[in-house]
This record gives sequence, C-alpha cells and structure tokens, in this order.
Amino acid sequence: MHALELPPLDPSQSLEFADARGFKEWLKLVPMINVRQAHDDVLNTLSRLNISPVLPIERLKMLELLRESVAMLQEENAKRYFGRPFPLAAAEDSAWQDNLRLWLAMSQGYRHCWLAGLKHDVTVADHCALCGQRAIRYAALAIREYHLAYRSIPQARWADIYDLYQIATKADIANKTVKDSLNTQTELSSCTASFLQAALLAAANPSAMPVRQLIWTDRLLDRWSNQTTLLTEPPERSDRGALALDLEEASELKRYDPIPVGPSWRYVDIDPVGKRIKKRIKSLRAGELPAQLGLGEDFAASTAESNLVGLFHEWCDLPLERGMPRHQSLDDATPAQLALGLNTAHQAISGKLFTQPDELHEVRGRAIADFQLFGGQAHHLSSSNAAKEVAALPELESWLMENESALGFKLNRQGPGGRLNHSQLIAVKPRPDQPIVVGSVRWLEEGGNGELNIGVRLLPGIPRAVSVRLTGVNNFGSQFTQALLLPAMPALHTETSLLVPNSWHKAGKIIEIYVDGQIRKIKLEQMIERGQDFERVTFQGDLS
Repeated sequence: MHALELPPLDPSQSLEFADARGFKEWLKLVPMINVRQAHDDVLNTLSRLNISPVLPIERLKMLELLRESVAMLQEENAKRYFGRPFPLAAAEDSAWQDNLRLWLAMSQGYRHCWLAGLKHDVTVADHCALCGQRAIRYAALAIREYHLAYRSIPQARWADIYDLYQIATKADIANKTVKDSLNTQTELSSCTASFLQAALLAAANPSAMPVRQLIWTDRLLDRWSNQTTLLTEPPERSDRGALALDLEEASELKRYDPIPVGPSWRYVDIDPVGKRIKKRIKSLRAGELPAQLGLGEDFAASTAESNLVGLFHEWCDLPLERGMPRHQSLDDATPAQLALGLNTAHQAISGKLFTQPDELHEVRGRAIADFQLFGGQAHHLSSSNAAKEVAALPELESWLMENESALGFKLNRQGPGGRLNHSQLIAVKPRPDQPIVVGSVRWLEEGGNGELNIGVRLLPGIPRAVSVRLTGVNNFGSQFTQALLLPAMPALHTETSLLVPNSWHKAGKIIEIYVDGQIRKIKLEQMIERGQDFERVTFQGDLS
C-alpha cells in the first residue's frame, strides 16, 4: 500500500469540536494528570479525527497543538514497560501497543495534511515540508517503539518510512529545513534528517542497548541526523567501505565493503558525525563532563565514552573480524539447557536446592537464643533444610543453539519461559556431555511470532557453586546466600573471581565464603563488572 493511500473519510463521524479553536478548548479538558485515561482519550479522539472530513489547515493546526501533550503522555505511559524483563507481561504489552498506535495515528494525521498539500490545497500547500517531516518523524518513533520493546521490526514498517522519504524526494522537499520544537538539540529538522534518524538508530545495534542508552542515542541523533545527508554516489574515500541502503528493497542501513552501486542505492555521509564523536571521546578522556559536551547528564563520563566508542564502531568502522571462529549448530542438535538468574544457576551447577551450610562449630543469631532456651540448636533451621532437600529442582529451559564460539552463544527459544533482562546472569549447558558455563545476556530480540533470540557473552572458566555471608556487627545473624566461584584463567589473563548478588561489593569488605565444607573469610577487592543481578569481584584470601 502506498504510504499516502489513506482510509476514506467518513462524513458521519462526529467530533467534539469543529476547528482548531474548539480542539484547543477540548484539549484543556483532557485529564493529563491521569495518564491512562488521558492517553485513551487522545488516542480515541485522534483516531476519529483521522477519518473525519476536516479542513486540511484546521487539521494541521490541531495536530500541532497536540504534539507536546502526545510527547508527554507517551513518555509517561512507556514507564509501564520500560526496564521490565522480556517478553513483556500482558498489561505491559497493552501499554506498548497503545504507544505504537498513537505514534502511527499522529503520522496518519500529518499524511492527510501532506496529501492535501501535494494536491495543491491552497491552505497547506506551503506546509508540505513540515507535514512530510512530521509524518516521517512519527513513523520513525513507531519504529523506535519496537526497539524499546526489543522486538524485530516488521518489514512493512520499513517499507512505509522508505516510501514516505521517496515521496518527499520526488516533491523536492526532502532537505528543506523546518522548525521542530520537540527537537531539544537544534529545534530544526527535515524529511531527510527524520528518515536518517530512524535508519541510524537501527544501525546502532539497539538490541544490545539498555532502554536508557537507546533513548540517549536517539536524543543525540536529534542533532546528528541534521549534520549528515544521503548521497547518490559513493563517497570518494572508500577504504572503510560505505554506510549504505537500498531504497527499492527498504534494506537495512549498514556498512558495505565492497560498496554496492545502482540507481536505488544511497550512501550516508557519516564523516561529519564521526568527527564529532571522536572529538567528544577525546574531551571525555581529558576530563570534561558529558553535560559540557552536549551529551546530557544521563551517564557518567566513563559510560558516555564507552557508549560513544560503540556508536563509532557501528556507524564509522567496518565490522570487526571475530577473534574466535563462530560455528553454526546442526539442525538435529540437542537443545541447550538454560538456568536464568544467579540463584537458579547456582542450583543447576550444584545439582541441588540451596540450603544453609551445616555449621557444627558455630552457632549464630536465632540459634543462640534457641540454645540458651532449649539447650540445642534451632530445630526450625534443620527442618527447613530437610524440607528443601525433598523438594524438586526447577526444570531447566530448552533453547536452540543457533551458533557458538569460545566467547559466547546465540540462542533461540520458541515457546514460553522465564523473563530476561540485559546483563542478566544465565547458566548454559550446551550439550549433555559438557559442563555448565555461565554468561550474561548481551543482546535480546523478540520475533514477530513470540520467539526470543539472545546473545550470551561467556564469563571465563567453569563455575563452582559456593555460599557467601556478610560479616560485621550490622550483619550479625545473617544467613548464607548463593554465589559462584570462577577460577583463574592465565591464558585469558583473568584471576579468580566471585559472582555475588548486586550491591554486595565494597572494596575492603570482609565476607565469609563456604567452600569445600569449610567457612573462610575473604576480603573483596575490585569489581570487574556489574550485571543486572550479579557483581563479579576479585578478592584476597586462601580457599585451599
């Protein structure tokens, strides 16, 4: 379907207003403090407006009046699913669907105005560039909504926005600058900039970005998409290939080497953006703050630097050759077995439910009171452990191993299962005859049929299930909890480390570890990395 082939208007459709002035009064009555109700009211009214025969200039004025309210409602409604594990629960998915529909409804409204302008309606003919930019931007925001839910983007969405861009090109308005008050970086945009913003965000590897980083990247593109353009000829400097897309195929924007050629190919002049990224990386390393460089206050300098390095690699460099070969799995291969989260991984590795270690030489906490009152150790502890030993271990999930290397796996789950987050710890048993290894979720994406794909970055070494406990006066009586011990790997230049629950690390903290039937004290040192549900730390102490 052509991007400007719109549903027919319905003269019988009734509205609460007849023109922009009446619409403004109606908008004042929408209860913005009640986000769900206001979101429903705006979406319902806009859907009816989009099939009502309203004068094009009045429709355009209404949509412009609505933009700030829509932006606020979308941001607030998205909090119902931002940061949630995936796949989304039913209520979270419903909120996501509502946001997607509202972005598309805004785009459709502007398409009505744009179509009228292209047909030489005198009231909006001079606003074709603005209508086109708005229609493309809201189509781009609908695509961004898929990224924010880590869902694969339907080809129809890409075909639609490519079609809109080509309409703008044929009308000779693609590069005409218009004002955009919602662009907080420059307050300016164009059809080309809005199209490139969608393409560059998709080329930034969004499935590996947490939501906050994804929104931060899109905000930077508010400015950077205006500082690049699409070329009909490949760039003269081609030692790194070219960032290109095919308009006819609505193909993914990516770097090609060798460079494809043809009348439908377009090439992104990304060098101006690349220079700005490198300049900011250099300034961050020199000690400047992100806010001083127009990067906002979302991230610390080290994190902002890491994010910018990632963007430079995705947009400005050829894909890195893999240091380790990746092997495709056989079609009849036995599914891998997965345990999600630190506690479940501990049970899978130990082969039993977690219980408090036997402490024949030490009596703590409530057990002291029981000993004083009854002359024996707490019966409630031993009976609790006995009950746990009778309970069955949770079943591991079956995932298809699509490919693997020494550094990680690409896995696919077809059916229902546990929910996942970026950087969540998982344990993987690749094959029945292989030991369990652990890693963290590097990227994830939900397919159109509900399947889930993840990339797992492995942590070095074969893990051991151990228990740890806090010490000190403030933690008197605390119990042991699950942890994993990773051995030193001299070949990889990694030392022995410990995976403990989040918020445990503090340099110099003394904790107890139960390993090989003995309780020993160790001192935590550096934190190597922090995941969604774990911290990987080094320590001092003899475990032999």
